[in-house]
Amino acid sequence: MFKKKSDAVKPGKGSGPKPADSNPANNLGAAEPPQVPVEASIPPENSEPGRSHNNLKASFSSMPAAGSEAEQAAKAASGKVSSKISIVFDVLLPIVVATVCCGAFVSTGKLAKDKTGIYGLSAAQLELEVKDRSIAAESVMAEINKLEPLKLLSRGEVGPAIEAAKALVAKKPNDTRALMAAGMVLVEAGSKADKEVGIGYCNKAFEQAKYSAYIRLLYGRQLAIMHRDDDAIAVYEKIIELFPSTWSTPHKELANLYMRTNSSAKAVTELTALLKSDNSDPGVQRELGLALAQDGKQQEGFEEFQKGFTREKDILGYPYAVKDIVESHAGIVSSALKDTEKRYQKNPEDLKTLLTLARLYIASNRFKDARDIANQAIKLREVDPEVHEVMSEIMCNQNQSQSGYDEFRAAASYIHMKQ
Repeated sequence: MFKKKSDAVKPGKGSGPKPADSNPANNLGAAEPPQVPVEASIPPENSEPGRSHNNLKASFSSMPAAGSEAEQAAKAASGKVSSKISIVFDVLLPIVVATVCCGAFVSTGKLAKDKTGIYGLSAAQLELEVKDRSIAAESVMAEINKLEPLKLLSRGEVGPAIEAAKALVAKKPNDTRALMAAGMVLVEAGSKADKEVGIGYCNKAFEQAKYSAYIRLLYGRQLAIMHRDDDAIAVYEKIIELFPSTWSTPHKELANLYMRTNSSAKAVTELTALLKSDNSDPGVQRELGLALAQDGKQQEGFEEFQKGFTREKDILGYPYAVKDIVESHAGIVSSALKDTEKRYQKNPEDLKTLLTLARLYIASNRFKDARDIANQAIKLREVDPEVHEVMSEIMCNQNQSQSGYDEFRAAASYIHMKQ
């Protein structure tokens, strides 16, 4: 048990009595210790437990109020640390703060969930992000034309081409090339119901590849075939806006649409600007002549028209309108002519085949044969402007300028009825 305060401290075994120390903590048998910092009140290791306990109690009674640094140090020295938890500050407040922060983060994520929000890009700019470089390249047009449905159609095999188009989409329902090829066949050669299905395929291909000027161009052409002129014009104007270059094709085809919608002044402006910026395309001057004639400047237009087809012959060796088919036959006119004659024999009342054949005869200087075919085309569809345009060129080559001028004026007057 604990000894009384009056008891003397017994010396340790084998040692003499310890002299009084100037440190009050070591003179535990003396009077009450003075008020000193806690660190000075901690007894030495050889002091008695009871006396240490009593002296610590006396020291603590004279310490500052709870919450001071001295109290915390005393609690640490005695091994007693307060473990009280505040429900408000230690539990609820951290939860509320965490909830608010997480909510702010989530709402920020919702506001910037795509590239439009993150990078500040518009939806139109994102549409131009190239996803497949091969589809954005000009070669995609040749690749589409080499697909089986269009190959069959080019040989005049209309029925098999339509069946092949439907089979191709069934096999590759999300392939841009397949959709466009099938759509082109159905729009150009299908029934009314097939045409609607076909333009739907073309639209799907367009939506998948808006970053490709060439897919846009093919889509615009199919809209023009469907006589959805306003939609087609919008597509062509967007091509020129988004893909500024000296690429003449969309400018020329847009000008033709302007003429078809009786906007001849716009057509003249478009073609004149193109001719000034780049005169490497020999087909532009011919189109400008027709636009001028439709705009009321017939004599001036006829002169431009003659310059145009003469320049085509000098540069290309054939009318610009058959450029694609000649190039598909390695640039050999005779080879293209031979295949077109076969197509004509299979389907002698196909207007497109008749016009192609007449132009290839012009390229071969077979003007009599060209005139015979052109007459067949006029009988088939007299109000088509192209048949009169071809006949005008033939007559001019046969030195019949007045007849050529009359046919030219007929072509200009029927432009708004162009298929």
